[in-house]
Amino acid sequence: MGCNRLIVVGLLAVSCGTSSVPTECTIGATTYKAEATNPAPEFGVCQVCTPTLNANGWTNAKVGTTCGMSQVCLSGGRCARAFRKLSGTGTSTWYDVGGTAGEVWVVGSASRALKSTDQGATWSAVSLPGLSTRYGVWSPSAGHAFIVGAGGTVLETTNGGESFTQLPAPMFKVLKAVWGSSASELFVVGTDGFIGKSTNAGQAWTTLRSSSDGGVQLTLNGIWGDASGIFVVGDTGTILRSTNRMTFDRVALSTTIPLAAVYGTGQSVFAVGSAGTILRTKDREKWDLLTTPIRQDLTDVWGVGSEVFVSTQQGLVYRSADDGATWAELSSAGAQTLYGVWGSSTDDLYAVGSSGVVLRTP
Repeated sequence: MGCNRLIVVGLLAVSCGTSSVPTECTIGATTYKAEATNPAPEFGVCQVCTPTLNANGWTNAKVGTTCGMSQVCLSGGRCARAFRKLSGTGTSTWYDVGGTAGEVWVVGSASRALKSTDQGATWSAVSLPGLSTRYGVWSPSAGHAFIVGAGGTVLETTNGGESFTQLPAPMFKVLKAVWGSSASELFVVGTDGFIGKSTNAGQAWTTLRSSSDGGVQLTLNGIWGDASGIFVVGDTGTILRSTNRMTFDRVALSTTIPLAAVYGTGQSVFAVGSAGTILRTKDREKWDLLTTPIRQDLTDVWGVGSEVFVSTQQGLVYRSADDGATWAELSSAGAQTLYGVWGSSTDDLYAVGSSGVVLRTP
């Protein structure tokens, strides 16, 4: 006697007491065996062929599953580097992070700062002279740091924060960033288009640009340089470049979007700003506006080689592993706003922001 009954149980068809269990997934034009992982590098083990659940697409791994060195699976089945929120960082707003391989500095509002010498496992609260907000930090070596902020203040410590010296103010401006080629040669930038330079570790300053000498009448937010030149970025799409470390010329750009930060990775120099704006130069002459999926306002940029990281006012960090060609969101929950991103290496990366948030990967 034949059997003409077909019973469907879940996704399995059962006929005459036998079952047909699918063992493959057909995704696009390719067939994969059960348990095969997505060959696309941004997914990998975070998407698996599970034909009993979905024979025509990938099945996402559980969020948080380890998928590589310092990486976990995110929603949507993507494998990305994970940030974790560090403890002992207080409730202040942190505006910048920097340091060396053995020492991390975080600076922010109400003249507060933090220091860690164990990759963020523990933090020491550092009391700074005065009550000004501090916006920038740069460290030439462990134990030695320069911190700048409102009122033209420049602070220096040479003993790891046990004490600070308040250096002569280069000008009574809000200083937004500091960078140096050495412990002696320092540059600061800030409001009213101000750029100051010191060749004796901040003991005396030369004004290179200011509102009083015909400089750019806007806020300059970021500075970075190397042996071949220095770049400064600011409001209304401003990029200034110096090749002689004394005079700065404005770079012709097609954008007027405010720029927040600039950094060179060894392969390229990147400038970032509002509305997801990312500019890149490979030859230090021509700047290209990159096409990216990022729409948030960008606050900082850091990188090395082909790896580049940007932070956003919406509390996210994006990473490019191919010199800015493509970008992916990293797991960075825990901050309403991020203001700074920096690393001693791509495996020791920090992001800081509002409400005392300090994130680190891994």
